[in-house]
Amino acid sequence: MHNSKIQVIYSPGTFGNLLRWLIDCSMPESKLKHIDNPFNEFNRLDEHSYEIKKLFNPKILRGHQVREDSDNSMPMDDADKIVISYGQEQNLFVERLQIYRTPRHETKEKQYADILARTDQHFLNTNFENSNSENVVKELYKIRFHDYDNSKMNIAMKNWINDKDCFKFHLNNFFETQKLSSGLAEISNHFDLGLEIDEQFLNFCTNKINDMFVVQTKNRAANVLMAIKDNADLSCEDLDIYEQAYIETVLEQQYDCVLFPYGTNWFKNTKQIIEFLSTYPKYLKHMNPILPWYNGMKNPFYLKGKID
Repeated sequence: MHNSKIQVIYSPGTFGNLLRWLIDCSMPESKLKHIDNPFNEFNRLDEHSYEIKKLFNPKILRGHQVREDSDNSMPMDDADKIVISYGQEQNLFVERLQIYRTPRHETKEKQYADILARTDQHFLNTNFENSNSENVVKELYKIRFHDYDNSKMNIAMKNWINDKDCFKFHLNNFFETQKLSSGLAEISNHFDLGLEIDEQFLNFCTNKINDMFVVQTKNRAANVLMAIKDNADLSCEDLDIYEQAYIETVLEQQYDCVLFPYGTNWFKNTKQIIEFLSTYPKYLKHMNPILPWYNGMKNPFYLKGKID
C-alpha cells in the first residue's frame, strides 16, 4: 500500500479536484463514500464546507501548476504527482475550462471583470481609453494566443506534462465512463492503492461533465477552422469571444499580414470568413503588432498584455 502523499497537478478548471475526490472516495477506508452527489448548483465540487473538509484523506491532495497561490493548492515537494495532461491542440479548451469553471465566473460580466483585474494594468491604461469592455477582453485573448508559448501558466503546465517522473492522467478520460474507470485503475495499480471503483458513480460524474456548456462546445472552434480549410459553409455566430479570438489568431498566423477587425461584431458563418480572407486588399496588409515574430524576424512593433 502506498504510504506517501499523492498530489494531483492540473490547470485550473480541468477537473483536478474531481480526480482527487474520485481517488479519495475509492480508497477502501474513505470517509466520502456516503456522498452520492458532491456537485453544487454550478457543477463544481462542493468541497468548501468545514464538515466535508474534515472527511478528506490528508494524503490525497491537489495543486495547480505554479507556486504562486496563497492557499495550499501549489505543488508540494514531498508528494508523488499525478498530472492531468492534454495536447497543445486543446489549449483553447483548457483556457475556456478555466474561464467558465472558476468560482464566481457564472456570468460573462464576472468573467470579464476577473480577466481585466488579472491583466497588466499599465498595458490596459496605456492602450485602451475604456478597458471595461468585452471588446478589450477579446483583444487581450488574441494577444495571449498569439504569444501562447510565453504564457507562464502554459509553460509551467507543459513542463509538468513532460516530466517523466509524474504519472499522467489525460483530460479526455473525464468524458467517457470506461476511460475514467480505466484511468483510475491505472492510478490504483501504479500507486498500489487498492481502489474500489464504483462504475455507477463514475457514470454519474461523466454525465455531469458532459452536460456542461464548455464541454458540449469544446470542438466548435476546431470545426470552424476545418470548415474554412475545406471551403465549407458552417454557422459560427454563436461562438464566444474566446473562440473568436482563437480563430482570428490562427488565421492571422496562416494568412500573411491579414488583420481581423477589432471588436466582437463577428461573422455569421464561415462563408463570410472565407470571403473576408480571399478579398482582403493588399494595401491593408502590414506587419501584425501582436505577432511576436514575422517571417523569422523578431517583430519590433510587438505588443503584449499579460493576463498571467
